Parts: sequence; C-alpha cells; structure tokens
Amino acid sequence: MVRVRRFSSPNPACPTIKISSIPSLKLVCRMRSGYGDGMQAMIWIGAALTAAGLAGLFWCIRKAMWLKGVQGKPDAPDDQQIQAEINRLIFGHMAAIGAAFLGMGVLVAGLLLV
Repeated sequence: MVRVRRFSSPNPACPTIKISSIPSLKLVCRMRSGYGDGMQAMIWIGAALTAAGLAGLFWCIRKAMWLKGVQGKPDAPDDQQIQAEINRLIFGHMAAIGAAFLGMGVLVAGLLLV
C-alpha cells in the first residue's frame, strides 16, 4: 500500500511530499516566486495557437467543400485554376496542422512546468 504524507514546508502553497513505498524519494516543489506567471502565459499562448490551427483546419474543410461544389458547374473555373487552388489549400492545411501541433506542444509544456 502506498501512503503519501505531507510535511511542513517553508512555502505553504508548495508542500514537501514523501511516498511511503519508496523511502528515499521525497518530492519537493521547486517553484520560485513568479515562476508560474511565465508558464501561465505559455499556456495561454499555446491555447491561442492551437485554436488558430483548428480554425485554419475548419477553413480548409470549408474551402474544399466549396471547390467540390464548384467543380461540376458550367461557369466553374478551368482545371488549372482549380488545381492551383487545391495546391494553396494543401499548403494552408499543412500550416494549420503544424500550428495546432505546435500550440498543443507549447500548451502541454506550460502545463508540465507550472
């Protein structure tokens, strides 16, 4: 059975924790004053970047649906213009996925470092 005990610490917001099944292990919070503020900014930046990436993905989906609907109409642009539009769409799609993944990475790093 694992028991977790809290010990008094100089910082009441950050107690020292000892796990009974591993006697030599003590988890001590290494948080300095003001350290969490920068990490909170990192969390918000990551969330904003992830949201921007997701918005870009929704834009790509909407644009692809529009291209699919336009393709069969008589007044549709020619195939070269549609191909150029699809190439731009692929670039935007990859950029949106990259932004979403980068934002999620920054968000997780900020959460782990808080």
